[in-house]
Amino acid sequence: MNEIKLPENENLAMEMIKAQERERGLVGRLFGTREHAPTNIGATVLISLSVLLCVVLFGTLPTDVNRGGLITSLLSAITFVIGLIFGREVKM
Repeated sequence: MNEIKLPENENLAMEMIKAQERERGLVGRLFGTREHAPTNIGATVLISLSVLLCVVLFGTLPTDVNRGGLITSLLSAITFVIGLIFGREVKM
């Protein structure tokens, strides 16, 4: 799983942890490990699309903007992302 086998020496263990943090980089810190990153990225996209949908629903838009088309597009994208998050095949 996500276990780290650390040595008994505390200083060496701290160096190993720091090295792994440097290895993951900024994206790894934002979205997590390889195992959880796809779900976390999907959740981030889902939240962003939901906020955008709220802006389209409750915000004021110019009269020439097709609000119905925007809502349909955003709902399609939201259901697609939900399908990606919950429809993943679990590998054991």
